[in-house]
Amino acid sequence: MNKFIIIALVGLACLALSEASKCSPVMCKMFCKNGFQRDANGCEVCKCNQCPQQQCRMFCKNGFQKNANGCEICKCNECPQRQCRMRCPNGFEQDKNGCQICQCKEVAPMF
Repeated sequence: MNKFIIIALVGLACLALSEASKCSPVMCKMFCKNGFQRDANGCEVCKCNQCPQQQCRMFCKNGFQKNANGCEICKCNECPQRQCRMRCPNGFEQDKNGCQICQCKEVAPMF
């Protein structure tokens, strides 16, 4: 009886490994803070995951704070929102308090 259980467990482990090996590693030249999206087979594709939709039941005059991944959290910003008349493809720099300033972020070199 125990031999049968061990054989069944080994078979399931091998099946799980063969399923996982169907996905090739994602070779994208981009960084996704929230990870990559997955296709119908569960394999990662070169598209970034969106931030999860927050269900905050409060109003924040200056918008919501963001976590380390850039996703909004249910805490109000202490900073006023700036209306910078410039376009910055990588977003804006922040001051010592974490408030946006009208200066573009520089792109970090990719190696």
